[in-house]
Amino acid sequence: MGRKKQPKPYDIPDNILGGITEHTAGAFFLFCLDDQNNFRVYSNFDSEIHFKSLKADALKWLQAIDMIENQQILASLINRKQ
Repeated sequence: MGRKKQPKPYDIPDNILGGITEHTAGAFFLFCLDDQNNFRVYSNFDSEIHFKSLKADALKWLQAIDMIENQQILASLINRKQ
């Protein structure tokens, strides 16, 4: 018996990533799951300034999401006690 070949993860084609690049102001992060549920990150930055700016905004967004999740958890705990 031979070993089963591991399927190669799907990569987003360069022409699609190129299209995203054309429709952004010089930078993007794309977080996704591939067809095997592996976390994938695609990115493009025209300059270090674009990278730092997008990174700062992404961090603010993640912090806001964390705050919302924490509020929801707290609200559900309060509702359980009542």
